[in-house]
Amino acid sequence: MYVSLSKNHALFRTPYSDTHDLVQIFRGLIFSQRTINGAIDFMNAGLIQNGKPDYWHIDVPFAISNDETTPCRINQEWIGGNHGHPCVVHLAVKNHDKTYADIGSLWVDGEGTKFTLVSIVDEEILGFVSENIGESDMRYAFKKSIAESLTYISHGVNTGTIAADGTQTIAYLAPAIRFLKKQVVGYQNGESFLIHGGAECDYAEMQEEFEIMNPALVSDALRANRPEGGYTEQPSLAIGKPMLRQSKIYRIAADGTVLCIFNLEKLMDVDFEHCMCVMYQEKIDIYGGGIHRALPGVLPFQEGEDSFDFSMPIALYPGPYPQDVKLTASYWENPAWPPDRFVDVFRDRDGHDHLGFACGYLPILDGEPSVRRENLTFAAHLYRTRKAYPTFLSGGVTKARGVAYKKYFASQTDKTSVYTVPYENQTYIYADCFGGESVTVPTESKARLLDQTGDVMVDVAEDRVVVSGTRGHAVLVVEN
Repeated sequence: MYVSLSKNHALFRTPYSDTHDLVQIFRGLIFSQRTINGAIDFMNAGLIQNGKPDYWHIDVPFAISNDETTPCRINQEWIGGNHGHPCVVHLAVKNHDKTYADIGSLWVDGEGTKFTLVSIVDEEILGFVSENIGESDMRYAFKKSIAESLTYISHGVNTGTIAADGTQTIAYLAPAIRFLKKQVVGYQNGESFLIHGGAECDYAEMQEEFEIMNPALVSDALRANRPEGGYTEQPSLAIGKPMLRQSKIYRIAADGTVLCIFNLEKLMDVDFEHCMCVMYQEKIDIYGGGIHRALPGVLPFQEGEDSFDFSMPIALYPGPYPQDVKLTASYWENPAWPPDRFVDVFRDRDGHDHLGFACGYLPILDGEPSVRRENLTFAAHLYRTRKAYPTFLSGGVTKARGVAYKKYFASQTDKTSVYTVPYENQTYIYADCFGGESVTVPTESKARLLDQTGDVMVDVAEDRVVVSGTRGHAVLVVEN
């Protein structure tokens, strides 16, 4: 594996075939972000010819992404990832006289609601957040509009009344996360080292730890932290007190598998409703035959006049595709094993499979099926954008420890999709059958069958697994 760091980006180049290497690029390596969260995020992926020295050039693009870092659902809103709480009122005020020295200043509108100036967006836009109108700091809520005008109360320099007759729009309170750690580490022959430019290694990790801040406490913290005379630049809004801590390691294995090893812990008694820890956007139809999606373990269902059976890959376009469906327990093929992955197949114009992409959770820690079964209101959200939203835990989450994965893999047949996910001293084998062709997977030791559905047949020997069937899937694990 070769790792290259450049500006805000990290590139990982791993072997893929006799002719090409797999390149995966991430953004979000830089700590200092004043107006966005800036968490590590997926950016690009594709193939590069083996001999090409310019590893930032991709010959066969698979993905261009701008939002795959996952937020959490807290108090009925998404926060974290690329989201902040949507409580900032952007007020258009032409030729306002407010400066950074006025950030943190307190105002009152025509209805008696107090607002804090939190940002100077530009010479014509000011950002305000209302006082907390919720029942408590844990169950916060905010007013989404400013009435009539804003009259100065305290903590400012330019105190003239602000007319609220201009356009008002709602924006995120961001950054909403405060970083504790962000680094790239390589591992070679069992030894670890920090990567600063570029390096060869056996595998690598992007290690990130941050806190999601309580938005109800930001305004008071701005005033408490205000220096004498006021701020001289836009201060970070990731201040106050944290309500959730997240540690995530993106481990890029030697075969290009991306493991997302995560640990989330609630620090306040807020309503932590929903945890994904992995998601992805639609990929590029590079082979011309469309991207086809399967959802192993999901029963056929109806939405309006459309019927869907994701036990076989369904073309994302031209559709139909579910517009807004949450996969509650009534959709699960096996009540003891909630659906835990998406599988996309890249096909050419003749209908042949060239590439697969899988995203899901390993059945360990809080991702163990019995744990998820008891802590899920729905296993995934299918939405018209074709973005993949698996659900790790939902409904009264207090903590979440698990391992998610993303994996590009070459197709072996047109009828059976097989990929492996290495983690610690184990390798997980996922096989999905779409039409009867058998596939043999070499193993280092005898595999153990974890799950099996449909008419899938699994033959386990000491050094191999043979999978065949017309419809269904199998999950196995091998001790390395």
